[in-house]
Amino acid sequence: MAFQIVRNDITWVRADAIVNTANPNPVVGGGTDSAIYQAAGEKKLLAERKKIGPIARGAAVETPAFDLRQNTSSIRSARYGKAAKRANLTS
Repeated sequence: MAFQIVRNDITWVRADAIVNTANPNPVVGGGTDSAIYQAAGEKKLLAERKKIGPIARGAAVETPAFDLRQNTSSIRSARYGKAAKRANLTS
């Protein structure tokens, strides 16, 4: 399958999953993270994230897509923070 870049609202893209870097703790972030929570159903997605708990930096977890119209799952990847950059762990 060819790689394709699509400029669009990520919550409307037809795909098996959407992947987003997010806060490692189960909280609603800003920007894209917030848009995904709103489209999926904030209460449902947040409840699922709370069941999973914190995500280790560099790890990823999969949740159901809930109300995301075009997706079957949502993958959350913990972003590296300033501490990781200072420790040179982001390479």
